[in-house]
Amino acid sequence: MNICSLIFILSVMCHDVTGCGITTHIEIAHRATQYFRDTRGSIDYKQLILDNQDAFQAGNPYPDAYYDTICQGGKFHSVSEDTHWAPFLTTTIQYIRDHYPQPWSQDAKKLVVFLLGFASHQVADVSWHSLGIDQGFLTTMGDINFFGSFPDAHSVGDEGGDVLSEAELDLQYIDTLTNWYVPVKDLYEIYKIYYNNTVILQEDVIVECTAILFLARLGEKLALSKLYMDYSSKSPFMVEEFESYFLGGVDDMASWSQRLWHDTIDMLENGTDVCDVPNNPIYINCSRITASTKPLPPGRRKTPLQGLRSKINLHGLDKQDVKVTSSTRGVYLSPADSVKEQLQTISERVREKERRIKSLSGKDERPTSTFHVGDPYARLGQSMTKSEHYGTKTEDLILGAPGYGKEGQAQTGRVYVIYGTNQVLHNGSHDLDKEADVILQGFNEGDKFGTDVAALDINLDGIMDIAVSAPSVGSRNLTY
Repeated sequence: MNICSLIFILSVMCHDVTGCGITTHIEIAHRATQYFRDTRGSIDYKQLILDNQDAFQAGNPYPDAYYDTICQGGKFHSVSEDTHWAPFLTTTIQYIRDHYPQPWSQDAKKLVVFLLGFASHQVADVSWHSLGIDQGFLTTMGDINFFGSFPDAHSVGDEGGDVLSEAELDLQYIDTLTNWYVPVKDLYEIYKIYYNNTVILQEDVIVECTAILFLARLGEKLALSKLYMDYSSKSPFMVEEFESYFLGGVDDMASWSQRLWHDTIDMLENGTDVCDVPNNPIYINCSRITASTKPLPPGRRKTPLQGLRSKINLHGLDKQDVKVTSSTRGVYLSPADSVKEQLQTISERVREKERRIKSLSGKDERPTSTFHVGDPYARLGQSMTKSEHYGTKTEDLILGAPGYGKEGQAQTGRVYVIYGTNQVLHNGSHDLDKEADVILQGFNEGDKFGTDVAALDINLDGIMDIAVSAPSVGSRNLTY
């Protein structure tokens, strides 16, 4: 790909902008990729995502790019609104089918990955904001912590999600990616088709608005983790349930992202007519349409929304802190050298803090043994109990890992048993996937086997049994 050397300096605000839950959306899509598997012919779509992270991470927050005060004072607010719904998804799919026959060029591959990136955003917003569904994350958060007020929960939750992500999660995969790729020329043509051959957005507006979005991502890294104590005190529900809540937690939104990706790929490969595509992306169904298809209830039709948006302090960034480099069909966004230095300083401070904490820990405070598993999102130890080992005076340790999954089988769940008689596991660091005495495995994707565990003698035979909770058995066949 030929890269032009021309660098554009953007006119953006120098202090505060309204951000977009950028970190949250990127984390949702990253987590979905961890377990995703879909190969059609010679195309491995997971590998396509991994090979084009610059386009993928740019696509994750993209639908919010034109909202109020982010870009030109909200002049193109309606464009962001439209970009959140299924008709824009199918317009993009049809554009790719019409203009980029397989085998795909590199430009086409990046556009496809950008599409999968914003598809994740579309479906995540539905369950986060309770759009056409009940019991979404912010609605429940309002009921529990804000006396039933959705607006109050919304004002805390949108930024609070990013604050929690920055403070609690390993976001090294974001930090190491220095560029975004935005398929500007293709987006210009897609919007032109979407709006019936009417030009709503010029290419320079697309560049400006997505560059501000990129600048906001940099600002999140510089500022948001400092706000953790403030936001965590406002909503204990958010702190406890941000990742695990059944409808709108990060794991759930990642699961829905995978579902929509499979449907999106079905339409890319076979055409949009193979799917039932209502306005709300969470209800897309790629079983072939029959004459008996029923109309959608009112809740499944279009519902106005605001994206995962939050007030972001840009921490002194100014209009020269983001650079735009032109390419054949799009642009690459990158931070200026001065911003790279600030980010490097923050990383060094974090590492130094970790070293100080480690050095201050006395020998008596260090664990005698640690356990880990291969899945970074397994939630090992979310549930645990102990049980008397039959025929001995020792106690077995039982650990639940409801988030455990493998590629193509997300959140199946596991339970690990460590016998009290196993002295080897009482010291050092141990991989329980290899060293646990017993591993109990969930049966189906999404079961969350191991959410809770209890030791009791169920059949009264004098031998302790293990009761395991799997609250989401059968949930893959549910719609809301």
